[in-house]
Amino acid sequence: MFQFIIFTFIISLMLFEKLFFFSLEKKYALSFPGIIEIVALFGLVIFGIISFLKILRSNQVKLLTKTLIKIDVPTIFPMLLTFVVVGTSIYLNLNKDSIHWDAIALYDARAKFIEAGMKFSDMPALSRFDNLNKYYYLLYPPYTSIAHFFWGRVSEVARLPVGIYYSLNLLFLAVGIFLLTGRSLGDKTAAFLSLIVASNNVIFNISIKEYTNLPYTLHLVFGIFFLFNYLRKRRSWELIYGTFFISTSIWIRYLEPVWLIIILSFILAFFLNRFLKNAILPGILLLVFCLIEYLTWSYFVKIVADNPGVLSFSPIALAEPLLGVFTGAWVNVLVVFAKSWGIPLFIYVITLAAVFFQWQKVSRDMGMLFLSSIIFLSVALYFFQLYFVSFQADWWWAIGRSLARSSSYLVPISGYILFNLIITSRVSHRNKII
Repeated sequence: MFQFIIFTFIISLMLFEKLFFFSLEKKYALSFPGIIEIVALFGLVIFGIISFLKILRSNQVKLLTKTLIKIDVPTIFPMLLTFVVVGTSIYLNLNKDSIHWDAIALYDARAKFIEAGMKFSDMPALSRFDNLNKYYYLLYPPYTSIAHFFWGRVSEVARLPVGIYYSLNLLFLAVGIFLLTGRSLGDKTAAFLSLIVASNNVIFNISIKEYTNLPYTLHLVFGIFFLFNYLRKRRSWELIYGTFFISTSIWIRYLEPVWLIIILSFILAFFLNRFLKNAILPGILLLVFCLIEYLTWSYFVKIVADNPGVLSFSPIALAEPLLGVFTGAWVNVLVVFAKSWGIPLFIYVITLAAVFFQWQKVSRDMGMLFLSSIIFLSVALYFFQLYFVSFQADWWWAIGRSLARSSSYLVPISGYILFNLIITSRVSHRNKII
């Protein structure tokens, strides 16, 4: 029950921001795509709540309460260390000034523009005479800017830097990982995984930068582990909540089609276990809601706000990368890719190697197949995305600096896979001895 309340609260924050956006953008709110989006999302959440209530039993509530009260020392210790990490993030955010360009010039600036009476659809006019950055103010969806706007309007927190909002996201991420993985890893290991994720250099750094990365990671990680749990227990409310988190992550960061990777991995998990027909309805649900979020934001940007695109998708722009494969252009991109991503990429490669060497165990577990596919396809996605942009813009190498940040959702996934493989290996070893 506690798990359900926490995640429903986070979902409610997204729905609240959506409603505020609709109140600003009345033209979009009254359009067919706008009506479809808001009705679909509220319908999804309502159906998810009903699905949860159907499986709720009094003995489950008692069991959950008993489990929460009797948490042993090996579980409490990493939990306390996690709170220390979150506290450190809060301390740093209280005692620093934001110096990051997009945090000031885009996310926080848009919040100030809203406060001054502007709508998001008015903002493209601010860069009308900027030939290099005409797309800038609608390059990212409005989620973080609306959060900044309300942070400054709530009297109790207005005096605190908006960076505290990102520290709270770090706290929610750690708590959410513990709740979502405790059932399969055990409380001790789940608590340790939460500590590792919160204290990870990449994750911790984005908790002290007012960027979209941490809220984006939070939604993706929650959605992925909800879908993972659905693959193991087939509970409808977990599929629905997972679908909500994955689809609405598009409303936080739009540029990387990670949602497509997740859908492919989800279907692939069924296919490799020869249960493809069982993937039809869940796969359609996931695909439809992701397309709704993707296409409705695209409609708003292009039709309602008349914002120019970032990259060209002409036949020539698509042909150049294909020809570049034969000229060796991919080698230069691969070097930049590996150097820019650094140690996180090394960890993901190790994770995939571990999956390869224990493929017999992984292939029998749909959840593990799902997580492993996400890592493999995500690494491929980021490489080909960088490769494609390298033919479109001379600043392509600068994108490499954000690789670790934008892919931070892979940190808890790789951690989970490694812990799971270690646990299953120990169990197998004990069974052989017995």
